[in-house]
Amino acid sequence: MTATDLADAVLAQTGVEIDRRKIALDEPIKELGEVEIAVRLHADVTALLQVVVSAVE
Repeated sequence: MTATDLADAVLAQTGVEIDRRKIALDEPIKELGEVEIAVRLHADVTALLQVVVSAVE
């Protein structure tokens, strides 16, 4: 799961558009489970997203 995938998922689930470059993801997520990701909303504001990665059936 890449930053672009995360931005697309947030848009689909919440209707909020997030710039993929604002998502602090050093390398793609390759494991299932819960991950906490930082998103820089503004120079002084960072939000944490709880992401649950699950297998597609």
